[in-house]
Amino acid sequence: MKILTPLLLVALLCACKKEKNRTEEITGILLHTKTGAPVAGQEVKMFLTTSTTKPGDPIEFPTGIPVNTYSIHTTTSDAAGKYRFTVEMVGETHFWIYVKDGMHINTYQKGVSTFGDYISNLKQLFDTIHVEQPAFIKYTIRNTNDQFDNDTILVRTPYMRGTVKKSPYSGGGWIDMTPFGPDYNWLLAGKDINFVLTDTIPGESLSDVDIKWCYMRGKDTISTHSKTVTISPRQLLEHTIEY
Repeated sequence: MKILTPLLLVALLCACKKEKNRTEEITGILLHTKTGAPVAGQEVKMFLTTSTTKPGDPIEFPTGIPVNTYSIHTTTSDAAGKYRFTVEMVGETHFWIYVKDGMHINTYQKGVSTFGDYISNLKQLFDTIHVEQPAFIKYTIRNTNDQFDNDTILVRTPYMRGTVKKSPYSGGGWIDMTPFGPDYNWLLAGKDINFVLTDTIPGESLSDVDIKWCYMRGKDTISTHSKTVTISPRQLLEHTIEY
C-alpha cells in the first residue's frame, strides 16, 4: 500500500474543498402596500456578496486567504409585477434586493432565519416585496443653549424597521440604546451637537406621524417633546430640534 506524504495529503484535501459555481434563480413579485396591486416597470436591484478563499501561507492562513467580492445586478418587474435574477454564486453568498427611484419597501418587517439554508431563507424574504411611495422627514438637531459634556438628546424617528438598539455617538463610537427602551432610536451626547438625519417613511399608508425627543443632563430629564405632523407622498418635511 502506498503511503501518502503530508504534502500530497494537503493537496488532496484542498482539491476536495474546491468551491464550485452554481446558478441560482431569484424570483419574486412587487405589490403595492396599500392596494395590493402588482407594480410593473419598476427597476429592481440585487446587491450580491460572495466569500471564497485562495491558497496562502498554511501557517498564517490554514484555511486559505479570504476573498470577498461584491456585485450589483439589475432587472425590471414585468406587467404582472414579477422580477427575476439569474446569477452565478460561488462560496458563501449573501444578497439583498432593493428598489430604485426611492420606493419605500415594507418587506423588512418579515422575520427570516439566518440559520440553515441561508439562500432559501433570503428567497423566502424577497418572494413578495411590498412597496409604496416614500415621504421624508429631515431632522436638524442642534445644541444652541448652555452646553455640558453630559448633555444628551434622545430622538425617535417615526418609522423604525424593528427596534434600533444602538445609535451614533458624537464621539464617533456607538452606545447601547437598550436602557432607553423602544421609545427612542437615536442618541446624541456631549457638546456642540449639530447633526442632520433623514427618516424615510411609507408615504401612502401613513399620513400622520409622531416626532418625539427628550433632552437630558446626566440622568436628569430636562424636557420632553412630542409633535404630530402630516405627511404626503414624496414630500420632504424639515424639522429642527434645538435644545
